[in-house]
Amino acid sequence: LVTADSLARLCFFELSQALEPNASHKERQYKCHLEVTEPVYAMTSILDRLVCGDAAGQLSVYTWADVGSFSQSGQLAPICRFSAFPTNISAAPPNEINALAMMNGDRILYAGAMDNAVRLASIERPDKIIATYSGHDEYVNELALQSANVFLSASEDGTVRLWDTRSKDNHIFRVAANEKLRQDSSGRGICALDAEEDFMVRFLVWISKHKFL
Repeated sequence: LVTADSLARLCFFELSQALEPNASHKERQYKCHLEVTEPVYAMTSILDRLVCGDAAGQLSVYTWADVGSFSQSGQLAPICRFSAFPTNISAAPPNEINALAMMNGDRILYAGAMDNAVRLASIERPDKIIATYSGHDEYVNELALQSANVFLSASEDGTVRLWDTRSKDNHIFRVAANEKLRQDSSGRGICALDAEEDFMVRFLVWISKHKFL
């Protein structure tokens, strides 16, 4: 198990020990940590690789073999690192990566960030952006993949967008516009998202404890 904290560290836990019924407090603590250059806000596992998106808009790729053999706290060089999100845009840099997703068996990485856009890249050529999907008024918080061609993005602007990579059209769910979900004293961002194959979409709204189904 790998977790990220606000101190720019990746912490490694040994699940086989931690999940034992009689595991001690020490056995449930992380065994070591990896020091990274920036706080990591999103992670996903792709084949034999761990991909991390950080506060500076960088994607760092590690192999699980290297991560698994990492036994002492310190630094570990990624097999590649690149800046996925340009800084010459209207959104104030750095363009932190808030969401990463990948379809099982696919090699396409989906990344959503602070510049309100979602980008697609191949894990074989992560330095080359395949496509960019823009439309949100504020930054992207979460992504969910429905199929190889359809994905959804949740944003701080209070909407969820359904995108089809075969078309330029997208469908907008205006979640925060629902009066039952709106609270005047809070924001309107959508902080969590999930989707089923039959297009049932579940939203956890930052502004409320209610769910919109």
